[in-house]
Amino acid sequence: MVLHNIHAKIPIRHLPWWLDRWLRQIFVLQNTAWRGSFHQGQVTLRTGASRIGFCGQTAFVLNGTIKENIIGFSPLHQDKYAEAVDATAFSFDLDNLPESHETNVGSDGISLSGGRKQRIALARALYLQTHFLILDHVFSGLDAGTEEQVFHNVFGPAGLLKRRQTIVLLCTHNVRHLQAADYIIALENGHLSEQGTFDQLLAGEGYVRRLELKGSGSSSPTDSEKSGNERSGQEVLTPAKRIKATKLAIDSNNGASRQVGDSTVYKEYVKSMGWALAASAIFSSLLWGFFLNFSSISLRFDGTNSTTGLTYWVNDIQLRNPTHSSVYWAGIYGLFQVCALIALFLLGASIWVISIKPSGPNLHEGILKTLFQAPLRFFTEIDTGVTTNLFSQDLNLIDTALPDSNVSTLFSISQCLEATIQVKT
Repeated sequence: MVLHNIHAKIPIRHLPWWLDRWLRQIFVLQNTAWRGSFHQGQVTLRTGASRIGFCGQTAFVLNGTIKENIIGFSPLHQDKYAEAVDATAFSFDLDNLPESHETNVGSDGISLSGGRKQRIALARALYLQTHFLILDHVFSGLDAGTEEQVFHNVFGPAGLLKRRQTIVLLCTHNVRHLQAADYIIALENGHLSEQGTFDQLLAGEGYVRRLELKGSGSSSPTDSEKSGNERSGQEVLTPAKRIKATKLAIDSNNGASRQVGDSTVYKEYVKSMGWALAASAIFSSLLWGFFLNFSSISLRFDGTNSTTGLTYWVNDIQLRNPTHSSVYWAGIYGLFQVCALIALFLLGASIWVISIKPSGPNLHEGILKTLFQAPLRFFTEIDTGVTTNLFSQDLNLIDTALPDSNVSTLFSISQCLEATIQVKT
């Protein structure tokens, strides 16, 4: 909504209440709080306040405990914390949550209802104890009973903000508590409709007067209130979960099994690349090891005392009548070295070229399915950023580091096997 020709001078002692007649958001409040840009005109804010607090309609919740979200980056003051919790009527919720103040809310507060997230955001603004507080539709998502209690605790005659003498700028389209406002500014189609105290506007012929004629005090809730009640119905009707969630911290035993002891990991990788392709890679590695070490293990069973094929070659050419010429032995040795290179090429092609195409997408799909099927407890304990970071690393490791490690492993296994054969023979 675009605002036109808005000029309002609010007494500093008053609690100003911006009332949007057409149930729209007044985004200028956010620009006022965060020094946003404007196409034309200027905003001058003279409050004398050293700190300004803001709580918007969309609650901002970090992946952490409830206490950490309320405290934010401020030092812990137990009295201020207790005041903020009591003012937002969160004590009952804490008593029914699995770990009370230390309950982890998850990424973007996934384990909490919309009403609880909104009250946490409001409690954080109250905990900061600012001199000037801007609130934008902070009762969205709250049921009627909770809204009434929070409003009384925060804005009532004996409410927390009254005791602190905090200047509050409240933006709302909820008219239930209109009489509690010290100063009201009503907007209509982007223009200033009327402003003044509740008694002054009630005596006039404007919007507030027409609300009174319609019986605003006892009328049925507006559409926005109904939608807020519907959104918060889950919070009221759903009983609190009393089962303590099991932590997802990885213990040392699980860490060891993830490193070398879990055979299902290797089985899953072989399945992703295909059994035939895996068998071909293993066979190529064995051929490479055999041909590469042939000079050390061949011709050992010829009845001589030679320890290697090369010594047999040397002993043969030293005879007066050699059995074979040097060209014969050199040809055999060179042939097996060429065969070793061919086996090495086949191994590299099967792992780096052929197996990446089926194994990469299959493993990526398996990881993605596992992530989608993860229980809610996982997302409440593990931050979304951590999950995204690990997932992106897995994509890189599967396509690059894993094939290299696979080839190195097959090389080592084949060399160890050939060395074992040498020892045995």
